Amino acid sequence: MATKSLTHAETPASDAAVALRELDASSSSQLTQLTELEGVLQELEKRIDPVSNLPLEVTTAILILCLPKSSFPAPVASSAPMLLRNVCTSSLIILDVPDLI
Repeated sequence: MATKSLTHAETPASDAAVALRELDASSSSQLTQLTELEGVLQELEKRIDPVSNLPLEVTTAILILCLPKSSFPAPVASSAPMLLRNVCTSSLIILDVPDLI
């Protein structure tokens, strides 16, 4: 059985180096695409939940002004503060402000 001698261009090391360069270029391209998609996602989230773009202090003040005047209102899904959970997709704002609970 004859053995084939390998030239410099056909060595396993050079094949691995070529494959590594190709993977590096591919991963760089994918990283760029990921960064672009993250930017698109942030823009879409802003459109879906515009309240989340407001400073927390402003959002809190608005939510507090929406509360009923009685001290202990019965929680009703069709009135504040429960209704406000439909406006704020980030219900954590409501849960983080003691005046709203």
